[in-house]
Amino acid sequence: MLWTDCAAVVRKFRRLVAGHTLSVNSAHADLWNEISVCLQNWQASTHITKVAAHQTLELLLLKRGALGTMPWWTGTRFKPM
Repeated sequence: MLWTDCAAVVRKFRRLVAGHTLSVNSAHADLWNEISVCLQNWQASTHITKVAAHQTLELLLLKRGALGTMPWWTGTRFKPM
């Protein structure tokens, strides 16, 4: 599983997994070509998902309604609301 905060990366990666070809003139074509070669040799299934950028653990937990349920060893400084 891969995570990224860039929607363009998710789209490009999913297109490569689906078998689309790369344009040699596209942005970062050299990097995407390397990724494409790796995908061709990879035997397991590969998934990518978009995540929100610049999120703290506390904010993420707050959004999920789970703030205050983290064990003490996670280092969270926030208390349940």
